[in-house]
Amino acid sequence: MKIRSLVGTVLMTSTLAYNVSAQDFTDLKAELSSITSQLEAVDITISEYEGGLIQILAKTRKEALLLSKVLIENRISAAEGNASLAIQVPAVNPNEEIAQKLLGELAQQQKAVDLATQEAESAGGLIKALALSRVETEKLTLSQLQMAYLQAKYGIAFPKMTTSGEGNNTQADSVSNDVNEVGDNSDTSDPTQDVKNASKWVFIEKFDSFNDKNSSMVVLEASGYIGNDDPKELVVRCDARGGYEIFITTNGYIGARDDSVPVRYRFGKGEPISERWGESTSGRAAFLPKRYNDFRKNLATGEDFIFEITDFNGSRGSSEFDNSKDEKLDFIMGGCK
Repeated sequence: MKIRSLVGTVLMTSTLAYNVSAQDFTDLKAELSSITSQLEAVDITISEYEGGLIQILAKTRKEALLLSKVLIENRISAAEGNASLAIQVPAVNPNEEIAQKLLGELAQQQKAVDLATQEAESAGGLIKALALSRVETEKLTLSQLQMAYLQAKYGIAFPKMTTSGEGNNTQADSVSNDVNEVGDNSDTSDPTQDVKNASKWVFIEKFDSFNDKNSSMVVLEASGYIGNDDPKELVVRCDARGGYEIFITTNGYIGARDDSVPVRYRFGKGEPISERWGESTSGRAAFLPKRYNDFRKNLATGEDFIFEITDFNGSRGSSEFDNSKDEKLDFIMGGCK
């Protein structure tokens, strides 16, 4: 699992000063208080673990919260007319419509955090360890949504994320976390899953013997990152109804533009194709609509491809994928029949 680190250039400046309404000033103070409380809580989590996936996720969440805290403090200081320590970032315009939409998504994500916490509290043994890692994953998603909200509401831009290192967990852990973040019905924290490697694809078998429903999947991780908030993994999954679905996860929050996600891809030396895919509930993935067939046909050829996603703010991120023909992919695209 690739852990993303927040990187910014720090310098003395007062260029971020701008007119702030009394209400915005009060709201910024409240945001700062909330983030300070979250930092205190994440420090407790970090101190409880000597290492491992949960501590890695908590430290990554702390980085996001610290960056939010610095930028909010800077904006407050600039609004008060003081010289301030700023992080050099591209300017963005506030967008109240997107901000209000993100407020709803923040509320939904908070529910996901609360549910994951309740499940962790009632679990035990290995299941508890997996449940706790899911709690941290959901909290990290919440922190990233908060960053997106601050950007849309107040025009506070954030530096893009860059890869800083690898965690010690296995590729199966990465697949499990990504599918959980999409917010669908599959529970990939099941420790009895049969995970097998086949060519460039990872096959995850998930079959319910009680109702004969098959929601197995294959996952293809990006081989190279070109941009920011870039596509991370392509997932092809049986829908337990004799069909299948395709979605692509990302390394950051992408949201949607006009309730859809602009994407572009190119297989081999073919012509680039532009489409608009569906938004996931978490805002961190895009779903291929059933009416589109170009991507499905090209994927089955085994040709390598480049995939690009444009986020809610117009920023583009691209990744390269080393595709290959694989019998498990054929099985999934056949509806697991």
